[in-house]
Amino acid sequence: MLPPVVAHHGFFALWHPEVLLFVIVLGIAYGEVVGPLRPRFRDSAPVPRSRQTSLYLSLFTLYLALGTPLQILADRYLLTAHMIQFVLLSMVMPPLFLIGLPGWLINPVIRNPRLHPIVKLATRPGVALVLFTVVFSLFQLPLLLEATLRLNGVYILDQYLMMLVSIALWWPIYSPSPLLPPMARPLTLLYLFAMSLPTLLTFALITLADHAFYPTYIAGSHALGISSLTDQQVGGSVMKVATMLILLAVFIQEFFRWVHEEKAKESRISIPTRHMSNPLYRPQHLTVVKDHKSDPRS
Repeated sequence: MLPPVVAHHGFFALWHPEVLLFVIVLGIAYGEVVGPLRPRFRDSAPVPRSRQTSLYLSLFTLYLALGTPLQILADRYLLTAHMIQFVLLSMVMPPLFLIGLPGWLINPVIRNPRLHPIVKLATRPGVALVLFTVVFSLFQLPLLLEATLRLNGVYILDQYLMMLVSIALWWPIYSPSPLLPPMARPLTLLYLFAMSLPTLLTFALITLADHAFYPTYIAGSHALGISSLTDQQVGGSVMKVATMLILLAVFIQEFFRWVHEEKAKESRISIPTRHMSNPLYRPQHLTVVKDHKSDPRS
């Protein structure tokens, strides 16, 4: 049940059917590409059902962030809603999207001689981390965020820019293409730790402040009967805690994958070692087959 001050905006402002239509069209197009149209793509291979589900979940997350009342709450009323939107668009949607994106679908873009240098540079771990840090930090500055909130088109541009740099941020972990492959597993663990740092300063500035920064959210939270300072502190905490929990979950998953891969390597190496302990074992390449016809001693 939405508060009356929010509900009065009407159906189109609250549920954004244009965003829903966009998401549905993308979902149908994806289903056709990985289904009946797949043989038309070079080096295409079947996409597992789990990966398809991942991409559909990314589209659902996109609509949840931009097409539901969360959008108008983030645009006019609550910093907490803005931070929830940030988490959905930067920490949930991008990895789900990359997991569901088949490499053979994105490879033509990567092979494009004009786009390849840009994509290669933007998805390098260091560059992607810097891009994400700059975009996120700049758009949380009170003056700039306030300006984007007052100019709705700029706020929407900010959201899509955040999604783009977040996809680049997650690419070194979940790259779908061998043309720009993911990092080695041990480096992935270090990279995940580095990903937790960009939001740390913003979290500290927002949650430890003794006054609210953003005029739009000050007025909006008061309209909802909520303390603006409380909204700001809760928003900063939600952003940091949710981000850390997601990165921790991915870190644990990648760590156990690394352990599994190392055990698999050790088991493959240990097979000939066990044979070597047998005094009667002779490696195939050292086994001599005696040919009496060609042996001068016969």
